[in-house]
Amino acid sequence: MLQFQHADLFERIYRDVCESVCFHYSLMAKVSLGMKDFLDSKVDGQLQALFTVALHMDVEQETLDEIRAMALG
Repeated sequence: MLQFQHADLFERIYRDVCESVCFHYSLMAKVSLGMKDFLDSKVDGQLQALFTVALHMDVEQETLDEIRAMALG
């Protein structure tokens, strides 16, 4: 279980990464296929970074599983 100040920090990081991932997916829908690989790699990197943050902040297993599922697509 996270301490209160860490929970707030993780929630902000999680929300920011998810918003960024959504932005990149919406951008992918609008751009040429030539950009798709680049944007896919940005999304993958963001989800991997989120997973790493979650590991170091001792989040609950359910949250780790959710992030892992998003990262694996």
